[in-house]
Amino acid sequence: MESTKKIFVSHSGTDSEIVKLLTEYIRETTNNKLEIWYSSDNSAKGGFDVGDKWYNTIIKKLKESDLVISFLTPNSIDKPWLIFESGYAEAHEKLVPLKFMLSIDEIPSPLQQNQIFNFSNDQDASVFIKKVFSHLEFEESEFTLDDCQLLVKKMRESFKQVESVDVNISNTSQFYDEDVNEIIYKLNNYLSTNVKNLEMAYDFKLNFSINNQNFYEYIRVEYDTNISDVLDSIYRIIRERVKPFSYLNQWVLKEKRTNKRLVIDEFQHQIPAHIIFKKNAIWSVEFIDKPYHTSTETKEKIYIKENLIYL
Repeated sequence: MESTKKIFVSHSGTDSEIVKLLTEYIRETTNNKLEIWYSSDNSAKGGFDVGDKWYNTIIKKLKESDLVISFLTPNSIDKPWLIFESGYAEAHEKLVPLKFMLSIDEIPSPLQQNQIFNFSNDQDASVFIKKVFSHLEFEESEFTLDDCQLLVKKMRESFKQVESVDVNISNTSQFYDEDVNEIIYKLNNYLSTNVKNLEMAYDFKLNFSINNQNFYEYIRVEYDTNISDVLDSIYRIIRERVKPFSYLNQWVLKEKRTNKRLVIDEFQHQIPAHIIFKKNAIWSVEFIDKPYHTSTETKEKIYIKENLIYL
């Protein structure tokens, strides 16, 4: 009889509500045939047991896990234990970083070497779920794209960002046994390694509102990303409000600093995204009731036509 595959979720306690949504979804989708452990799990058999020494339990669960999901959000990226647990997982080749409502540039650079999925984008989320099941050789899931999209929506609505609190962990090694100190040594070596230049890969921030609720997302731009790719990514986020191929008919993008709108006539699939969507820019989605037409006052817009850009 095959042993049950085990997943460890490293996270911030502040994100316990959305981690619960994620883990419950995986459990339900697999009919509870995957064992998932995370420290803030308050169910009868979850989290810490009565009398547990928390650091011993964490090490035990990390050792037993087949996969460690490092759940990266604005609330967790500066948390010492998440960095520690991620370092352990990386040292044992079972780390899977997963970002939510976070720019790739905000993630510690060593973790950027790993493939990072964006769980606040429902398409990336569905790919992530499929990849996890495949990695664990689990093929009996009841996964559907619609359910995954609903999960991402619920997580977005439940997400709460809190202010960061600095924590000094310089003396915490006194609590660890030799095995844990070895992991810290490996983590320190890992953090000190040189990483490849990632300047051609970055995120820009996108603001939008759905049902009178304000949201934000980070859109990925890489070396070969074009403007059409960016518009497709944004459409997948707002598709409950707009129809396919409806840019300039039902929605338009506006850059915050210049207050200019992006108006595209043609060739958007040939124009590199980094020309328009700069690294530190913030764009917003405007939903419109009638088609948006260009005017002769091109100074009010970013106007792209025949591979030329007019400001």
